[in-house]
Amino acid sequence: MIKGIVYLAVALSAIGIYMGALQVTFHPEKLGNISAITQGVGSWQDAVAKLQYYGILGKRSVERSFASSVDAKFSLDITYLKADASSLGKALDANAGVNIIVVKAKLLSDTLNRTKDEMKDVSKDGIAKNRDDALRAFADAQIQLDRLKAVANTYKQAQDQLEQLAK
Repeated sequence: MIKGIVYLAVALSAIGIYMGALQVTFHPEKLGNISAITQGVGSWQDAVAKLQYYGILGKRSVERSFASSVDAKFSLDITYLKADASSLGKALDANAGVNIIVVKAKLLSDTLNRTKDEMKDVSKDGIAKNRDDALRAFADAQIQLDRLKAVANTYKQAQDQLEQLAK
């Protein structure tokens, strides 16, 4: 039924164009506006990344409020640290936009700082239980932060070159 309606609409449009009742025009001078459209898409990606950041923070704060002890919160933070390092790594591998990388790096940095602060209050049993995972998570986070520094240096060099060209 729906296919029939679509075919009928296409047929009527074709007849209308053929008979001159409908006119289709092409404006090549408006093709220059495509860059403005793509810039808008970039800002949407930035907005989505920021919304994702705040959504993740909200979700994690709720999950942490249900954790029964400092050891359980530490275990959750180790899981978050792994996820954030992986997320930043994927963004760096995909050559994502600068603002997206910044948002993911901020999330990793926040989680890393919170996890380090919590280690003071975690029991010895809690540290022993999560020791291997924590060491891997901290190592992964450090690797991604080192990669981030390399990317920052590349952007800095490109910015310096652009400033030299602008003079």
